[in-house]
Amino acid sequence: MATRQSDMSAALEPTQAAFETKTVPAGSPLPVIAASAVAAFGIHIFVPINHDVAWIMEGAGRLLDGGRFGRDIVDMNPPLAWWLSTIPAELARLTGIGITAALTLFVIAVGLASIGLTAGVLSVSRFDAVLRFRVLSVFAVVGFLGVGADFGQREHLMMFFAMPYVIAAACRLNKDIIPPKFAFAIGLFSAIGFCLKPFFLALPLFIEILIAIRTRSLTRWLRAEFLAIPGVGALYVAAVFVYAPDYLFGNAPDAMSNYWAYNDPFVSVLPAIFATFGISLVAYLLVVGSQRKHTGILTIVLFVASAASALAALCQMKTWSYHLEPVFVFGALAFFAYVPAAEVKAQKFVYRALPVIVLLSACAGSIFQLFDTVQPNGTAANVNRLASVFERFAGPGGYVYAITTLVQDVHPAVIESETRWPAKMGCLYLLPAKFRKNEVAPSHWPKIEDAARRQVRQVVADLERTTPAVILVDYRQTRISGATGDDYLNYFAKDARFRHLWRQYIPQGTAGQFKIFVRRNRVKSGDG
Repeated sequence: MATRQSDMSAALEPTQAAFETKTVPAGSPLPVIAASAVAAFGIHIFVPINHDVAWIMEGAGRLLDGGRFGRDIVDMNPPLAWWLSTIPAELARLTGIGITAALTLFVIAVGLASIGLTAGVLSVSRFDAVLRFRVLSVFAVVGFLGVGADFGQREHLMMFFAMPYVIAAACRLNKDIIPPKFAFAIGLFSAIGFCLKPFFLALPLFIEILIAIRTRSLTRWLRAEFLAIPGVGALYVAAVFVYAPDYLFGNAPDAMSNYWAYNDPFVSVLPAIFATFGISLVAYLLVVGSQRKHTGILTIVLFVASAASALAALCQMKTWSYHLEPVFVFGALAFFAYVPAAEVKAQKFVYRALPVIVLLSACAGSIFQLFDTVQPNGTAANVNRLASVFERFAGPGGYVYAITTLVQDVHPAVIESETRWPAKMGCLYLLPAKFRKNEVAPSHWPKIEDAARRQVRQVVADLERTTPAVILVDYRQTRISGATGDDYLNYFAKDARFRHLWRQYIPQGTAGQFKIFVRRNRVKSGDG
């Protein structure tokens, strides 16, 4: 144990030249950054917007129209993502460029701001030009092109917001001096990302524990970039109490009692997280096993950031790809912060071929997304089919709805067709627990049943108010749903108002996993 602690201490020793690679010119990272940003824009204005992001952007539009989170937008997640999304939503309205383009520009702007702050921190550090070039270039490539279909997800944004804070922590351990005003700006910027989900607070917590262990002093927490985080957090909590009380006292308790049905089994979650975390673990082991441990300050800090992100993913108990994005991104950066610079001639594969493999893997998300666009049953094709149905029977501004427990394909099609979603909830996320209640103790059943009934009543009220032109019924029986589309229709049919409403709809074929039901007067008019 003593040897391992001495290895860690040695790995964090400051140095005037964190990397001593003298034969490789540093160059400027600006061409790589610009090319990555342009490529990301070129990809994401032509592919469907991410399904969760599409639902958030719909809600952002409601906020701009005077709506309130928790009352007019009901979701299990906290409101910051919706509040932030009012920026691209307003941009789309002011410029007329469309929601997808506005959202893409917003995410790229956040990424460029992150890279700019990170470059500023590195410029006042003693890390040399080669390291700065490598970190900024790899971060741009992975951050803009590595996420693929998860572009704009909250984990993607958090990774951008958190990066300057992570690099600042490495500089502090390197005994670099960061101007207080600049450090405070970093803290304000990164705090936004940490507040997107409560789980993300694991990242600053892990970083601060590392700093406290290394410096053996809690007073090192009294830094401008750290003190900004609880300040922003307190303001955010106060804003939620004032502007979204219905979320705190209604939406959140319902989600806590019912959202467990969306969790994956632990035996599936842990291997997925560990596999993604593996690259940062490899980088860390190479650092502590190296003869030149002083080069590993930044790698170890990034390793800790990857570990904290892994914990955040584990707490959410999903194998969804976007939950794992920060784990991989920080891990890839940890790898590139050390491995390619190591002056080891014997292990040519590790130090020459492996970085290329890692970088190609980092871009796999965009490669797969582009490949998906030409697949007859890919996401893009499914979204286009649904958008065509919406355009034909509802038209721009018309209402469409889907009886489904997942928002995939539907909400991107709503955005693409410029139709409107009538319900306050993005999907029937409280109902799967009702159909799977036997998986939990009977003492939880009353809360589960009550939440499910209230969701159905709310949905029926929304449908009565708007009378959608199209209602889709999802006929997949997934592990999450626990039932078929007929089961969900039968459950809705227990409500007399829904039975009366449903008589207005007739089947009009299928689109993917959905059966299409159209209001009778829309079928007569053909295209609405």
